[in-house]
Amino acid sequence: MDHANRKICLIGGSGRSGTTILKKKFSNHPNMASIRGRELRFPIDPDGLVDFCTNFDKHWSPYLWDCKVKRLRKMLKQVSGNHFLLNLYSYVINKYIQDYFGIVIAPRYSGLNGSRFSPNMDQLIDQLIDDLTQFKYDGYWMGSSLLDRKEMYYNKIPIDDIYRLIGDFWKNVIEDICIQQGGKKAFVEDNTLIILCFDTILKLTENAKLVHIYRDPRDVVASYINMKWSPKSVEQASYWYKGIINEWITKKEILPIDSFIELRLEDLVDNPHDILHSICEFWEINWDDRLLDTKLNQSNTGRWHAEFSEKDKIIVNNILKDEISYLGY
Repeated sequence: MDHANRKICLIGGSGRSGTTILKKKFSNHPNMASIRGRELRFPIDPDGLVDFCTNFDKHWSPYLWDCKVKRLRKMLKQVSGNHFLLNLYSYVINKYIQDYFGIVIAPRYSGLNGSRFSPNMDQLIDQLIDDLTQFKYDGYWMGSSLLDRKEMYYNKIPIDDIYRLIGDFWKNVIEDICIQQGGKKAFVEDNTLIILCFDTILKLTENAKLVHIYRDPRDVVASYINMKWSPKSVEQASYWYKGIINEWITKKEILPIDSFIELRLEDLVDNPHDILHSICEFWEINWDDRLLDTKLNQSNTGRWHAEFSEKDKIIVNNILKDEISYLGY
């Protein structure tokens, strides 16, 4: 596919920092394609694109190659899946039942339905796996998965070719989404935590530009403790955030200075017109008044003051004192 002129506009953060609302705003832009209300996940999650590439930066073995190709294919197919009964089951489980059990009972990535947005996703996955496979042979080894087929994948190619093949797949999926949505010229995605691997993302596609949106770390922690995917205690959630933001602070030192910008959620809420204009300039897209259609809520700014006990306030301020100062809060 011809994706040389397609703009890839990425939004990242620590989670609960404003990435969703920012994508929602740019999803109103008439020239931008997006997956509304979802993250496709496959670029940065375990067993996804970045994971596959970085596994072979320093080490290769035929067993590792077989294992990672199979895991990559399985993960991509799970993201792509669009089966009505599975989606119905997953919806009921996630909405009404999941939290009553001590184990996960919903299938991985069920409900994402990537092929709904990228009609050719299954074919693109099959082509990627073919491109990554020099040959297959009948066999298995001690680390083969239970009930796995007695079939192993083999290839030994330079790391630059791995990045090229994986990057082309991702860009082809983006191209497919843009065509499906009327030939849009840009694609916006809010993969939370993409800030932690943006250096690898730039090896996959030179067209990517990242907006890192952040907010008062104490408000982030206040939101974390209500999420199913993060710690529930203020102390643990503070360390969770600390690890993420410090990894980003280290990571951004090696990034090209023109590949990312940073902005505060509070500034976006207080001055949406100017902040959104600056993002348009960075992404090199034209301004459109529809960017202002989605209203911003100021009620969650400073929520930690009301929601934390005095003890919890001391805990979060002590653990995150350096990060709070660094970010200007």
